[in-house]
Parts: sequence; structure tokens; C-alpha cells
Amino acid sequence: MSVPGWALEAAQKLPAPMQEKLQEVLMKSMEDPYFLSMSTIPVAWAMCMIPHGLALAIKLGNKGLKYNNDTPRSEDYDKYTLGKSIARCSGAHYNTLEMFPLFAGAVLVARSREVKPSVLFSQCVTYLRLRLLYIVLYCFGVNRIINAGRTLVWGKMLQHLFAICELA
Repeated sequence: MSVPGWALEAAQKLPAPMQEKLQEVLMKSMEDPYFLSMSTIPVAWAMCMIPHGLALAIKLGNKGLKYNNDTPRSEDYDKYTLGKSIARCSGAHYNTLEMFPLFAGAVLVARSREVKPSVLFSQCVTYLRLRLLYIVLYCFGVNRIINAGRTLVWGKMLQHLFAICELA
């Protein structure tokens, strides 16, 4: 897998400590061709927390230190000015958590079946890009057009998840 010229130029502009870290990652990926694909699993897990953090930020911004953390899952979102936004963020969080085991399992199975590393990594990155777009559309879906787009992105994301499974 060759590195595009624009990526090399961008890497040269990084501060020295970041260049060293990047070199470490590249060395690991040369030693283990599946390193980058396997690294997408913790990235997918971290993405699960994006909508949760956004919902928490809205709650804290709305209530400040008066936010009640005793029973956060049984909370009435209507008492917040941005209650619908909090509900959408929670929905995005739960959906992302629901899909995570499928993604992680598909990547692990593909790895165990020794699927071509560059093909697997490409599918993983595409899935993660779609997942991020899905989270944005879910959290900020304030009309039917955006919500329809979210559904289309979800379908495409599922297609890439199945593609990873088919590789194995």
C-alpha cells in the first residue's frame, strides 16, 4: 500500500514529536500488516462516546452544576431547553453502541481469515467515515430531509459492514 504524496507532505509539516509517533505507527504497520485495521476497533469504540459527550455537554450547559446525575437514564428531557437535542444524541449513542460489536466482530473475523490488509483497512475506514457522518446527522437531524439522509447513510454503513463480513 503506497502513501499518497499529499499525506507525505502533511506528515513533514507535523511537529517533531508527532512525526516520531507517526513513524512508530508506520513501523508497527510494516511489522504487522493488520495493525491499522485492528486499530479501527478502538476508534469505533471511541466514536460511541461522541454523542454521549455532546448530550452531557448540553445538559451541563443547560443546568450547570444543578444537573442531577443520580438517575441519568430516567431523566425527563422535556425539562431542558434543548431536550430534543439530548434525546437525539442519546439515540445516536445507543445506535452506535448497538453496531459496535458487529463491526469489531467483522474486523476480527476478517483478520483471522487473513483477508488482504489493504482491502480490510479500506472497508474499515469507509465504515468509520460513514459512522461519523451518521452521528452528525442523527444528533443534528432537525428535519425530514436530514433524517432521510441519516437513513441512507445508515444503509450504506450497513453495506460496508456486510462487505467486511463477506471478505472473510
